[in-house]
Parts: sequence; C-alpha cells; structure tokens
Amino acid sequence: MKRISLLMTSILCLQAGGAFAATQGTLGATSTGSVDISVTKPSRARISNLNDLTLASWVDGDGNQTLTDDVCIYSTSASGAYTVLATGDGASNAFTLTDGSATLPYSVSWNDGGVGSLSNTGTALTTAVTSGTFNNASGDSSTCAGTSPGNTARLIVDITEADLDQVYAAVYTGTLTLVVTPD
Repeated sequence: MKRISLLMTSILCLQAGGAFAATQGTLGATSTGSVDISVTKPSRARISNLNDLTLASWVDGDGNQTLTDDVCIYSTSASGAYTVLATGDGASNAFTLTDGSATLPYSVSWNDGGVGSLSNTGTALTTAVTSGTFNNASGDSSTCAGTSPGNTARLIVDITEADLDQVYAAVYTGTLTLVVTPD
C-alpha cells in the first residue's frame, strides 16, 4: 500500500512539474521572464486553552458531578470540521481515575457549539474510538483570537453520584488525552 501511495505521489509531482514552469527572458533591450508561484497549506488542527479539571471535595448528597473546560479548536478544514479521539489512562484506555488501588469511572462528552453557544450537553465519546465529525472550529486563528474570538468547544466530564458513593476517601487522579484531527 505504501508503494502504491509513493508511486501516485511521484506521478502527481511529475505532472505538476510540467504545469509550473518558469519562462526565461530573451536577450534584448528589455527581457521579460515569469515564474509561477504555488503555496500548499497542509491539513492541520490544534487544541489549546486546556485546563486541569478538579473537584475539590465531594460528600454524600452532593449528587452527580459535571466538570467542564472550554477549549479552542483550530482546523484548516474549509468547513471547520474535525474529529476527536479521547483516551483515558485506565486499563485498556478506560476513562477512570485511581488512588493507586481503587478506580473511579467517569464519562466524557464533547460540545462543538462554537463561540458563544457552548453548553453542558454534548456528544458522548467512547474511549479509543474516533468521534463523528464535529464543526465550528476556528479557521482563521490557531489560538481562537481571529474574527470571532473565543473558545469553540466544551469538554464535559461526568462522574455519577453512585460511583462517588462507592469509593473510599482518597485523592483520585488520571489523565485524559484528546487528539483532534481535521476532517
């Protein structure tokens, strides 16, 4: 498969080489030449403005807990489209926190409402599975400071009261990794 891809790339480069050719000037009182100019901007994405999520204290009766973080998503896709791949650091990439012996599960959702339209409801993400297509990424600033400045997506982490009830007093930590790809 790699050989076919390399062959196709080589053929395209050879074809493109004929399309872009400088014209040389001739000797005379004046001489005119021309060059073609080509700029290629590859597909790129960036996630930024991430912050650690902390629930300082939970006691019986506090109910389900939702932690959120508004983030900047940049995509060079013409439509501002992108996908998200989320993985936890639990066994088999599970979305879990641990105190070293016990685990506390959590769920992850993603809201792609765009600047000014973010909410605490979103599309559930499954660990180690690329999401469907999301939209509303910034397309004019990789820091979301362009013509419509502001964060474009919301990360939503939910921990149920039932799961919090079942763990002992301790500090539970974990790492959630998010991979954003232009679509």
